[in-house]
Amino acid sequence: MNQLMTSIAQASANISDLQIQLATYWEYNAAEMTAQKQAQTTAELTTNLIIERTGLTTTTTQVRSPTTMTASTISKVQSRD
Repeated sequence: MNQLMTSIAQASANISDLQIQLATYWEYNAAEMTAQKQAQTTAELTTNLIIERTGLTTTTTQVRSPTTMTASTISKVQSRD
């Protein structure tokens, strides 16, 4: 009986430890995703501002993969006077 109680206590401690590890992982993962979204948004806004101020045009291509990425091609607008 005593050995069974010890085994249950050890299993309970292992479960608690795993719950803490999982919670830490999800917290880190959520923070990392937020940081990546903020970085992407900042890059897109900066690119759009540069394009707007310099008179360049852009073509955006979105590639679907495990991590969605956006690629832009920037070219100078030829103006006729």
